[in-house]
Amino acid sequence: MLAPLAGVSGNAMAQELATEQGRIVPALDEVIARYGDHEAKDGAEILYKYRKITLNEANEDEIITYLAIRINREDAIPYYSQFELSFDEYYETLQLDFARVKTLSGETLDLPKSAVQIKTANDALFYNEHKELTFSVPKLSAGAIIEFQYSRKTLNSAIKNHWFHTEFFSWHQRNSSTGEYSFDATGVSEVSISAPLNQTINLHGQQLSAITQKRYTQDNRQVIELSRRNIKKMIPQEMMPSHWLNSPTLVLTTLDNWQQLNQFSYQTFKSGVSGNDQAEITRLATKIIGNAQSPQQKLHAIFAYVQKNIRYVYAHLGRGGLTPHSPGWTVKNGFGDCKDQSALLISLLNAVGIQAAPALYHSSGQYLLKSAPRLMFDHMIVYLPQQNDIEAGFIDTSNYKLQFPGIVPKNNLAQAFVLGDDQGEFININSQSRPNTLSMVTDYYDINEDKISAEITLSAKGYFDSYFRSIWLQSQEREKAIKGIIKSLFASATITSLTVENEKDLFKPVVIKAKIEFAMNSKLADGLLFSASYKQVAQSFMPVSAFTEGEERHQSLYNGLDLAITHIIRISDHKDMYANLIQQPVNIDTPLLKMSAQGLKDEKLALQMNISIESFLLPVNEIKTFTTAFNDAMENGTWLIQVKPGKLNSTTQLTDDKKGIDLAGIKNLIDRGEYEKALVNLKVLLEKQEDAEGYFFKGLVLGFLNQHSESDAAFEKAELLGYEI
Repeated sequence: MLAPLAGVSGNAMAQELATEQGRIVPALDEVIARYGDHEAKDGAEILYKYRKITLNEANEDEIITYLAIRINREDAIPYYSQFELSFDEYYETLQLDFARVKTLSGETLDLPKSAVQIKTANDALFYNEHKELTFSVPKLSAGAIIEFQYSRKTLNSAIKNHWFHTEFFSWHQRNSSTGEYSFDATGVSEVSISAPLNQTINLHGQQLSAITQKRYTQDNRQVIELSRRNIKKMIPQEMMPSHWLNSPTLVLTTLDNWQQLNQFSYQTFKSGVSGNDQAEITRLATKIIGNAQSPQQKLHAIFAYVQKNIRYVYAHLGRGGLTPHSPGWTVKNGFGDCKDQSALLISLLNAVGIQAAPALYHSSGQYLLKSAPRLMFDHMIVYLPQQNDIEAGFIDTSNYKLQFPGIVPKNNLAQAFVLGDDQGEFININSQSRPNTLSMVTDYYDINEDKISAEITLSAKGYFDSYFRSIWLQSQEREKAIKGIIKSLFASATITSLTVENEKDLFKPVVIKAKIEFAMNSKLADGLLFSASYKQVAQSFMPVSAFTEGEERHQSLYNGLDLAITHIIRISDHKDMYANLIQQPVNIDTPLLKMSAQGLKDEKLALQMNISIESFLLPVNEIKTFTTAFNDAMENGTWLIQVKPGKLNSTTQLTDDKKGIDLAGIKNLIDRGEYEKALVNLKVLLEKQEDAEGYFFKGLVLGFLNQHSESDAAFEKAELLGYEI
């Protein structure tokens, strides 16, 4: 028999456990003696983690977990000063068996009862029974060791006579002040499962080869023992895959296949959709569709009715599980959770001859371990198979005022499990090749001696539409928030007006229009500088910081969505003007990233810039294939043109000015806050000839960019050349 602590016989274990009622491992000193030599250089480390799972004949479990944790440095204390253990009081009980700290000096301090409390979980806006058992440990300092043990026991099974459990061999802690998580190294992590002999337990997981497994029979029960050693610290980073995918994780389930889950889930769902109110629902459906003729029109009418008339209440698929209220009840009360709205939608659609089915979905958007059947969903939506003039796809009315079809998955790999009488089926949420698009137009319509006036138009689909719509409909400072987005694009502009269109229209994209003005800082006759760049748009609508090469990367880089942005820049003022092309952006064409720019042939002065990023998952050793191209675009992706009064030689080409920008143009850039562009052009100018005033401007720009030593050197050069500062 492999005992919970290697080398301890059954009798010895029984004697050691007798010192403390319910304790599943030997005394702390023995744990330290056996596992304390695990040396990690991080702020803290899990010396030993042991979990004991016992299943009864009804597959109800009792799970007891023990941890011993060493604090190596003071900076780890905020992460381990308070522990939060989540549970659902409808499905299970949870109690803290004991907790204590042994200091570096050898003093042992037991946790006082006053340091333990049960509180409502942070997602209290949801109707659920989620609670948190919270406790704070005393007298933490470097060198201290924390040990605690807690027990869970099933009250109600999610699926009667079936059991499933996800085992994380590592442990993570949340900083009580910042909310950040730490995934520290683990020396030894072990799990023991005891179950009836007649029960089949299937194992599925990540990094299975690194997990030691042993099965045997004892006392007429089957025992499964699992062990993992020397789990490295995981460093969370922006745009990494779910930590679930990066941790040694195992799913244990008594379900053999997804069809067992489909049968349970679909029958449970149908039990709440009684036929008693069918006549009422049919009459309502007929009224809703009115004069609509095509199936598509009927679908839109029913979608709009539920969105506008049935308020969504937040409720996880927890207590009550998959059983909805009857459609008549939902109509009468005017609200419902996701399964209530799905049941109503399906009943209304079926009443007008449109096929529809319930589908289970995880709101994180990331489907995990398709090989492991279990009830791991927290949301229900509706699936429409291909029929008449309706394309196959999903709809969801629970997202407030979200553009039809109401689905904004968080990644392109997201799948829903569609339920049915015969069998369930996994189907991709995203059916469109490019569902998340943003179109941006900047039109400089009036240029005179004291100011430049422009109109900005933003039109969005998918992720971007959801982003703008949620701000405008739900933010208490919506105008300030939208203006903040405009200012991030045009820092030196003054916003004179702002309008938002289609924000409540479920079938048209949100359109944002803003009028802006720039103060004229130079004479029109001397020429005006206009610029546009990939960076200008990317830093406002894309995770630029994760795509740069400034931070050492420890985790894979994960981009879950295809994104596409176009930016058209036009000068529509009717005055006679021509343009000198000063700088042109590079074109990037890789499998994952495409950035291009070109003049528009059919317009007087117009340019178009295009950015598209594919969804991807790149391991650490391949990340530079993407970030190198992205950073090239950020550094060399600028249109810079100088516009002057006069006749335009061509409507299809910008004249290339080989001389570059003069000091007046550079001053214009500085006045507009475009310091990086000013610096690029100063370098070009100063390469041609040394100029005292040019070095002075260079010193100013470098100072604005916080490059102070270089700024001082430029000022010294200006003075050396005779410039008086």
